[in-house]
Amino acid sequence: MTPTRVLAALVILSGCGSSDTGSPDVNAFAQEVSSASAALDSYQAATRTMTTAADCGAAVGAYGTPMQNHLSSMQGAAGPMDQQMRNRGEPSHGDIACGVNAMDNELRHHLQNACRAGDMGPNRNEAGRHVAVMADGIHYLQMRIAEMNLGMGPLDGGFYLHDGGVMGWDDHPAGCGGMGSHDGGMP
Repeated sequence: MTPTRVLAALVILSGCGSSDTGSPDVNAFAQEVSSASAALDSYQAATRTMTTAADCGAAVGAYGTPMQNHLSSMQGAAGPMDQQMRNRGEPSHGDIACGVNAMDNELRHHLQNACRAGDMGPNRNEAGRHVAVMADGIHYLQMRIAEMNLGMGPLDGGFYLHDGGVMGWDDHPAGCGGMGSHDGGMP
């Protein structure tokens, strides 16, 4: 099943009702993921047009704190969501907290390394690398939200990654124990 068909099936099935659909934890988490995605999109747009160190610093400054706030909110909801996944018989899918923590580590790494070069080329490259990793993390979280809202086991297919790879339902972010990694890879 193609990712487009999976998304269509998710939209249709999400209205079928389940014990997890509409859970305040899932809804609040989904809103934070959506807000984090918007913050990442804004950051990507700002970094594409930066020509000076001041532009770079302004882009990072406008992005870093809001993204950290979104991730902090997600960390609070991720544990109960992981437990719901384990309770539903999908113990290996209880990796949401690990995925959020990986994104938090990536953000911290980026904030320490952004705008370090005098030439904007390397600074744009670092920003592009960061955006790709965070976008994959966001897609991963969106996949788990969709799975939570279905209230059943995963469907065939998966979600597209930033690099064009496909993340399947049984894939996990890199660094999450022995759970494996999706083919796009989150460092």
